[in-house]
Amino acid sequence: MARKPFRGFDFCIPDESGAKRWWRISGVPVFDANEVFQGYRGVGTDVTAIKQTEEQRDVAIRQAAESSEAKSVFLANMSHELRTPLNAVIGFSDVMRQGVFGELGHPKYTEYIEDISRSAQHLLLLINDVLDISKIEAEKLEITEAEIDIGTVMDMCASMLEPQSTAKSLTFSVTHPSESTYLRGDDAKLRQIIINLLANAIKFTPERGSVHLMAECAPAGSIVFKVADSGIGIPAEDIERVQQPFEHAANNRSGSQEGTGLGLAITKRFVELHGGELKIESELDKGTTVTVAFPSERTIPLT
Repeated sequence: MARKPFRGFDFCIPDESGAKRWWRISGVPVFDANEVFQGYRGVGTDVTAIKQTEEQRDVAIRQAAESSEAKSVFLANMSHELRTPLNAVIGFSDVMRQGVFGELGHPKYTEYIEDISRSAQHLLLLINDVLDISKIEAEKLEITEAEIDIGTVMDMCASMLEPQSTAKSLTFSVTHPSESTYLRGDDAKLRQIIINLLANAIKFTPERGSVHLMAECAPAGSIVFKVADSGIGIPAEDIERVQQPFEHAANNRSGSQEGTGLGLAITKRFVELHGGELKIESELDKGTTVTVAFPSERTIPLT
């Protein structure tokens, strides 16, 4: 026995009815004139109510964690289950749309097939968003490293979004880095970052506005992407909120509430997985600029 002072020692003693009672004691050793240990002198406090509160808190935290994990597993399983038939719908509608086995006949059939294909692809994009956010919440999202040609990825993403910009008569421009530039990162996730930002810019920019995608090597060696638009803008008080899952800007005057509200949250997480930073600057009725900066260690030096 150390025979030293102690403080805050908790122990449980059942009361007369058998119920648990928790006590917290502190004490100091007592010695006689000959320095012979006689025991301890101290005080005790009934902390049963505190212990019960702590137990309830721990149970609530555990239940919340279990519920969150169950939700993430459910979303992942549901997304996988829905993607399989959707891929079949898209595949068969494409076969019919292209007339692989001959003409369909009435022109209305072709129109309906186009609608089916577009709707299925849109739904698949939403499901992919839900699957991505469930992986993010479960902390199971990983990146696959590769050497990425920045210019090629930018052109690919711009080409995919060009039909939407053309439909709104937007001025859509792309500015490449001054020289060939490569980034070490996840190619698929970088494409999704750029596509999500361009899609948002196009969606919230009125007809005959402008959207500009650019990339450059900063003086410190980091690669920086910017997507700038002349759209409706985001109120300053909403900038942080729209980066959270399932959120839309309060001033959504575009009249569109399409989407899950996950795109920007997923984009931000993809950037952070690369050690990068996403920043939003916006002014109402003037436009929005989203900047994505990757750390300099992800820039592949020219040889």
